[in-house]
Amino acid sequence: QAAWAAAAVDLEALLAAGAQALERGDEATALDRYRDAALLSDAATVHDWLALLTAPKRLRDPGQSEYWDYVAANGGNLFVNPNFETDLGWTFAGPATSRVQSRWVADATQAHNGGGVLRFDSPGPPFGGGRFQSLVLQPGGRYRFSAWIRARGAELSAPLLYWEGTTGGTTIRGSLAVQRGPTRGWRQVEGEFVAPAVDGGQIRLYPVLPEGPGTVWVDDVRLEQLP
Repeated sequence: QAAWAAAAVDLEALLAAGAQALERGDEATALDRYRDAALLSDAATVHDWLALLTAPKRLRDPGQSEYWDYVAANGGNLFVNPNFETDLGWTFAGPATSRVQSRWVADATQAHNGGGVLRFDSPGPPFGGGRFQSLVLQPGGRYRFSAWIRARGAELSAPLLYWEGTTGGTTIRGSLAVQRGPTRGWRQVEGEFVAPAVDGGQIRLYPVLPEGPGTVWVDDVRLEQLP
């Protein structure tokens, strides 16, 4: 029993170290920690992390066939790691003055589905911040963007399903909804938009961009192209 408890502690420490390495952008160290974790656990999520980490750049490149295989296997969802079972694939962005704290939480009790969720804690204005994926979308194409969110804070303000891109050096942006105040449990938000013509075709997509004050959890995000 003592040996089992020690192994459990070691596994938890390895997973935490892997997540911290991903936060720093150190994928090599993260891969080493998850490989070590796989020696202690046969859990499917550990091996899913390994599968993603062994080919993250290929999965993130919409020009590669591996990416489209991944999309097909996930029912046409264009996001990588849309259920936040790992911390892979999502980049934090915000102005230098942003006070938003973003972290990936490996806690099934906080997640909408599965074992992981993104959590944002914001002390309040003036500026927010969020995590995004940058995807190449078809100009003029119609897309549906959705996410499950949970919010806490009577004065919370948080644009949802936010996007931005650059055209001729000018930033264009929009959001499909705004969360004001708390939610009663989890709430699904969704909306449709037409992809604008932007430089390089790349658009940043944020499930939520908290401006606070309050806390927002986001899970199970989806982006799909419509006929």
